[in-house]
Amino acid sequence: MVGDLGFAREYFERLRAVTSRDLVAMIRTYLVPGRLTSVSINPLGAASKTPAVKARKSKSGEFEEIRLSNGARLLWQYEPRLPNVHLRLSVRGGPAHESPAHRGASALLATLLTKDAGKRSAAAVAQLIEEVGGSFSSFAGNNVLSLATEVLPTDVDRAMALLRDAVLAPAFKATTFEKEQEAQLADLKQDLDDVVTYGRKLLRKRFFGDHPLSLDSHGDEAGVKALTPTIIRRLHEKLFVAGNTVVTVAGDFSSKALLPKLETWIKQLPKKPVPAMEPEFERPAAVGDQIEFQPREQAVVFQAFSGPGVLSEDFYVADVADELFSGMASRLFERVREEKGLAYFVRSSRVMGIRAGMFSFYAGTAPVHADEVHAEFNAEIERVIRGDLEPAELQRCQVRIKAAKRQSMQTNASRAMQASLNALYGLPINDWRDFDAKIDAVTREDLAAFARRRFVRKDRLLLTVRPESIKANGIK
Repeated sequence: MVGDLGFAREYFERLRAVTSRDLVAMIRTYLVPGRLTSVSINPLGAASKTPAVKARKSKSGEFEEIRLSNGARLLWQYEPRLPNVHLRLSVRGGPAHESPAHRGASALLATLLTKDAGKRSAAAVAQLIEEVGGSFSSFAGNNVLSLATEVLPTDVDRAMALLRDAVLAPAFKATTFEKEQEAQLADLKQDLDDVVTYGRKLLRKRFFGDHPLSLDSHGDEAGVKALTPTIIRRLHEKLFVAGNTVVTVAGDFSSKALLPKLETWIKQLPKKPVPAMEPEFERPAAVGDQIEFQPREQAVVFQAFSGPGVLSEDFYVADVADELFSGMASRLFERVREEKGLAYFVRSSRVMGIRAGMFSFYAGTAPVHADEVHAEFNAEIERVIRGDLEPAELQRCQVRIKAAKRQSMQTNASRAMQASLNALYGLPINDWRDFDAKIDAVTREDLAAFARRRFVRKDRLLLTVRPESIKANGIK
C-alpha cells in the first residue's frame, strides 16, 4: 500500500522523533472548534414524552413463550426497530455431555450442523444464506450449543428452512467431517503458540482435573483425533431432543405468520430423555504452587479459586468482583501496571459451568517479577476482605457492568441468545429486567464475604509459566 518495504522501520523512527512541541502544534491545527463535528445518539423518549414512545418502551425486550407438547420451548420477541430477524436454536450441551475419550465433540458437532444439511451440500448451504446477505453460524460453550441464522424479514422462510434441515436432517458427510476435524486440530495447535492461551488452558486442566470443565468445548488433540462421524451423530441424537431444545426468534416479523411454521417443524424433534446436568465439583484437583517451563520470553502468572456457577447464589457478587479486579480502571491494574510497572496486562477471569466454576487472576510479566505479582494479587484480595473499598469505586464498577449489559442487549442476536440461555438454565427468560437491581444490591460487605469464602489459600492453585532459561538460572 505504501510502496516501501522499509516503511515499518521508518514509522518507528518518525514516532520516536515526535516531541511535545509537535503535539501542541497538531492540537492547535486540528482540534479546534471550526473542525468539530459532534454526534449524539440518545435513548427513545429523551426528546419527547408522547404516549406512543411510552407504549413502545414498556414492551421493549419482553420475550413471550410457547411450550410445545413434546417439551420444546419457543421464545419470541417482536422488535421492529431493527430491520432483521434472528432465529436461534439452542440445546444444553458441552463437555459435560461428551465421553472423556472424545473431548471436542461438541464444537465439531456445532460446526458440522452449519455445513451439509438435508439435500444441500456445505457449499449449497453457504450460497443459500449468503446470496441474501444473511448469516448462519454456530456456538459451542461450556454449557450450551446453538445454531443461529439472521436475515432480512423478507427472507425469514429461507432462514427457517435452513435451520430446520440442519437440526432434523444433518448429513455429516465424511469429506466435510475430515475437513472440519483438521481445522479444529489446527486451531488447538495454534493455541499452543500463545503463552497466555496455553497457560489458561493448563490452569483449567490442572484445576478441574477429571471434571468435564477441565477442557472447553474444543477439547484436546487426542479427543478430537478420536472422533468419527458416528460419534458425532450419536451426540446429535443425544442432545437435540425436544425437552432439551429452545428455539428463539427476535426481530421484525409477523408472529401470526411465522410462529405456526416454527411450531410445525419443532414438533418433529424426538421426545427422548433430557441429558443430565454437569456433575458436582467439590474442590480443586490440584492446589499449591506449580511452575511450567516453556521456551518463551514472557512469564504468565495465575491464581485460581473455586468460583460460582450460573445458578449459584453469589453469581451476581462474582460479576461485581470480576469487574472490580479487571480493566484499566481497576485498583489492581493501577497498582501492578501503572504504579509499579510489574506487568504488561493484569485482570481476573471466570470459567462458568451451570453449578460449578473457577475464579482466577492472571498477569503477563517479566520472569523476575512473577513472585511480586503474586504478592500483589494477595494484597488486593486482602483489601477486599477488609472492606477497604471506596463507595465511589464500587459504584463505578456497578455502572460499568450495567452499561455493558445494556449495550449487549441492543441487537436481536444478543437478546435472543440471552433469553435462550436463561431458558436452558432454568432462569426467567426476561430476568434481565432485574439485572440492575441485583448488581446495585451488591455491597462492600457482600464482596468481603465472597472473598473470604471463595479465595481460600489452602484451596488455591498458583501456576507460573516461565521461560526455560529461568530454570537454568535457579530463580524461584
